[in-house]
This record gives sequence, C-alpha cells and structure tokens, in this order.
Amino acid sequence: MVALVGARPSVAGLLAQGVAIGAGAVAVGALWPRVDKGIRPGKLRDRYLTQQAALTRLVLLNTRIDLHAKDEEHLVQKARRLRLATLLLLAAAAVVVVGGMVDVIRN
Repeated sequence: MVALVGARPSVAGLLAQGVAIGAGAVAVGALWPRVDKGIRPGKLRDRYLTQQAALTRLVLLNTRIDLHAKDEEHLVQKARRLRLATLLLLAAAAVVVVGGMVDVIRN
C-alpha cells in the first residue's frame, strides 16, 4: 500500500493503509496454525486396555465424532476470517483509488 499512496499520503491513503494493516492482522489470525487435539494413544491404552473391545471402539468413535465437529467449527471460523481479510483488502484498495481520483479532480 505504501507504493500505491506514495511517501506523503492523503487522508484517504492513510485510511487505506490502516484498513490494509487490519486486513493483514485478520489474515494472520485466519491462517495461524492450530495444534490438533487428537486422541492420545497412551491414554487410550491405559484407560481402556482392560475394557471390552466394543466399548473401546464406541468411545473411540464418539471421541472422533466430537473432534470432527470441533475441527469443522474451527474451519468455518477461519473461512470467515479469511473472507473478512479479503474484503478489508478490497476496501483498502478502493479507498486508495477513490482518494487518487479525488486528488486528480481537485488539481
């Protein structure tokens, strides 16, 4: 954005830079890696070694279903943040263009 607004930006240029910084912050939040919380094999072994196999499979399946639902929720949140970042970046570019047009009309 600095290359688009020059060394002495107008108010619109400063606003666009602020929006672009916000877009970058939102994008970082959207793309920040998350540590996956999976099923710990050691804990599974220690807790269910003496249990019936059918019960262990049922608990494992239920845990996987819960983890899948949480993963899906996180994915939807990340997609929303990425959309917001894209819209903010588009808004920043639009402000730069409109600000440039206003400067041309004034001069």
